[in-house]
Amino acid sequence: MKNFKSVLLIVFGIITIIAVMFFINYIFNNNDNNINNNSKLMSEIKYVDAKLTSMLNDMNNINLENYKIYVSKTSTSASSESQGEEQSQSSGESGNSEETQSQEETSDSVEQYGLEESGILTNNTDVNWKIIKNDVEQFYSIIPTITLDLYDAEVNQNEILNFNKDLDELTVAIKEESKEKTLNKLASLYGYLPMYAKNISEDSMYLKVLETKSNILFAYSLLEVQDWQGMSNYVSMAIEGYTSILNNINEQNEYAVNKVYISLNELKNAVDMQDREIFLIKYKNVLEEIEDLE
Repeated sequence: MKNFKSVLLIVFGIITIIAVMFFINYIFNNNDNNINNNSKLMSEIKYVDAKLTSMLNDMNNINLENYKIYVSKTSTSASSESQGEEQSQSSGESGNSEETQSQEETSDSVEQYGLEESGILTNNTDVNWKIIKNDVEQFYSIIPTITLDLYDAEVNQNEILNFNKDLDELTVAIKEESKEKTLNKLASLYGYLPMYAKNISEDSMYLKVLETKSNILFAYSLLEVQDWQGMSNYVSMAIEGYTSILNNINEQNEYAVNKVYISLNELKNAVDMQDREIFLIKYKNVLEEIEDLE
């Protein structure tokens, strides 16, 4: 009887150990899957970030690279000459010849590429709607993937559906070639990114920079209607939110963090001046500093 109880205890102990091992393995695998899914979704959020920022800048032909590629076409003419000599002789005549000459010209078009400086004060103000329309179409190809990944990350369902709805409204605005509506919808779409990132990232500095950039883009979107008070409110919110970063910096990124803060205050000064071009110059500087920070 005692032997039987001992066997039962041993069997029970083995089963318990196996169950614990399976549970631990499940937890580790589940954590690995979550990390992989979050990493994938963060890459998608950063892609959307870059795409929306580029489209917003294209609305005023702003190029953060300071240079843009230009293409010029020149025509070259090549002439080819053909000569033929025809001789005819008739009875009673000697050494009489006739020379004919013909010339053909062909024209070729040659493309030449180069770089030219791109500045706010020298930019063309016309919107290239063809580029904007192509860009918005590309969004639709990635929406199913991002939507599923956001659901897996347990992001609020309404926030996901509203993003997709706003994308449709953006497309309508672009079809109508309405600059005011397009800027508004692009900024609204960007505003979802900080909300999404909060669900998957614990990087407080990245999240705060994302919120700061969102406020700056909202301010920029109001420039077309010259809502200077609204722009001032958004820039002030950007500065207030960014100030918290200043208390949590290290020597490695202190210089870059402080440059963004100075640029934000310079942008606020531009809003107070209510000068369109100066605002765009300082807006561009802020985005460049934020890019360096990221």
